[in-house]
Amino acid sequence: MNKSLVKKTLSISGVLIMVMMAVVLIIGYMTIEKQYLKITAEDKQLLVYELAEAVDMMNPEPIPLDVPGIIVKVYDASGNEITQTPKPTIMLNQADETLTWGMPTDKTIRNLLMPYMSTVFEDKDVRIIGSINDLSDRSIIIGVPIKDGTGVVGALFYLEPSVDFDRLMVRYIQIYIITMVILSVGILIMLYVLLKKVVQPLNKMSDVAHHMSTGDYGQRLDEDGYSEVRQLAESMNMLSKNLASEKERSAKLKQYREAYFSDVSHELRSPLVAVKAMAEAIHDGMVKDEETREHYMSIILKETYRMENLIQDMMILSKLRSDDGDIVRNKVNLNQVIQESYNKYAVIADDMGLDFSVEVLPEDAVVMTEENTIIQVLGSLIDNSFKFTGEDGKIQVLLKRKDDGYLVKVIDNGCGVPKEDIPFIFERYYKVDKSRAMIGSGLGLSIAKRLLDRLGETIWMEETEGGGATFIFSIH
Repeated sequence: MNKSLVKKTLSISGVLIMVMMAVVLIIGYMTIEKQYLKITAEDKQLLVYELAEAVDMMNPEPIPLDVPGIIVKVYDASGNEITQTPKPTIMLNQADETLTWGMPTDKTIRNLLMPYMSTVFEDKDVRIIGSINDLSDRSIIIGVPIKDGTGVVGALFYLEPSVDFDRLMVRYIQIYIITMVILSVGILIMLYVLLKKVVQPLNKMSDVAHHMSTGDYGQRLDEDGYSEVRQLAESMNMLSKNLASEKERSAKLKQYREAYFSDVSHELRSPLVAVKAMAEAIHDGMVKDEETREHYMSIILKETYRMENLIQDMMILSKLRSDDGDIVRNKVNLNQVIQESYNKYAVIADDMGLDFSVEVLPEDAVVMTEENTIIQVLGSLIDNSFKFTGEDGKIQVLLKRKDDGYLVKVIDNGCGVPKEDIPFIFERYYKVDKSRAMIGSGLGLSIAKRLLDRLGETIWMEETEGGGATFIFSIH
């Protein structure tokens, strides 16, 4: 592909160079001819006008001009020739610069000059370089009007071989072609070198792209060379880096998803086994006293709630991913929502030996949002902190004003989250290893994020100084 690019570029460039050479050659030829005529005409102008003044149209006589190769013709107003050069025409041979006899007929010369006679009879001069059919060389042709007291009465044409001009043009064309060939070859060589410098990085990019297509994102390009190539290399390196990160992310999520399903299976199987064993004991009459029976029933109820919560979290997240539903916004006082959440979880915090507190704003914090969603998100974050904060731990909910909205912070001093796990904590089924491996379903934070996404809000986590975690979400 790249070789074709170089070949095609050089071919097009070669054609363009040849076209430009032809255009410049024609323009140069026309310019030289114009300048040559101007200089020659100025040299001959006085002589031609003297000849025209010497012509007596009433008594035409041969013009006494004894110069080899020059032809002078005089025509009356009707275009008839009235005088002739007294000697045969003598032309200079360009090849060997020797004089040779040429005998153009009067008719030939008259046919050549006929198109210009009307111009001369309009009292205008003619200056051209033209060819006489019977002669191999071209001639400088100058035509001037012959006047008397009444106006233009005739036309005098001066024809002189343009030997110097022809020789000049031959040399010009030779030098021009040689020069342009050298320049063209030089340009094509330089173009080839430049193309190679561009094509080589493209070859490398093609190789890297091929590796990326096979899942190998470890290849990198040199970020040097021309700015455009450098920018493309930087973009491909960034893409490769992002794909590598995404691959690592996907692999890690897959690992945790598989571990999660294993945990879920275990969490569902364990309570089911317990429920089944105790239910069978009760059913078979093995439990005689009422106290033991009540204890068994309490365990069955607790394990049932545990399974119900796990299944409910999975159903909520599945519904959120498949159908966001309509959002109904109403005026919500965030101070009131946070206070109600405190009242709900304060008793649980006391039972767990936790220091649980809230801090709201002194003024009303009213926003247009979906109240149930905010309650559910706040409850998920508080419940998450309760799970991972040990006895005598501290949990605090803060409401802060921020720009055109508010920020809600849930702060705990629990076991925290390792830095490498922070980017994944809002992923579905994700559970941090170590201390959190067997606690919770791994769906609470994912549900909270999904709920806030529906409202157009954001949620993130920050490490708490001294350990623990701080979860923050916005409300506008």
